[in-house]
Amino acid sequence: MLDHIFISVSDPVRSIAFYERVLPVLGIVNRHDYDGAQGPHGHPDLKGFGANGRIFFWLRQGTVCADAVHVGFIAESEFMVVMV
Repeated sequence: MLDHIFISVSDPVRSIAFYERVLPVLGIVNRHDYDGAQGPHGHPDLKGFGANGRIFFWLRQGTVCADAVHVGFIAESEFMVVMV
C-alpha cells in the first residue's frame, strides 16, 4: 500500500497553483505546508495535498529529472480532468 510520494519540482509556486486547480476535481482537497526544520536534519520543506485526514502527495523544491517519476490519478472521466 502506498503511504506517500514526494515529487521534486523546480517552481513550487507554479506547481502548487496547478495542483490546487486539478486535485480537488479528484477529491484531493486538503493542503498542508511542512517546515523541514521541524523534521530530521536536512529534511526539505514540503507542500502537501491529501484527503480524508491524510496528506500523501508532497511537492519539494529540487532538481527535476523529466523521466524520474510518473504519477497517475484515477478520475471518473478524461473530460472531468481536461475541463480544469
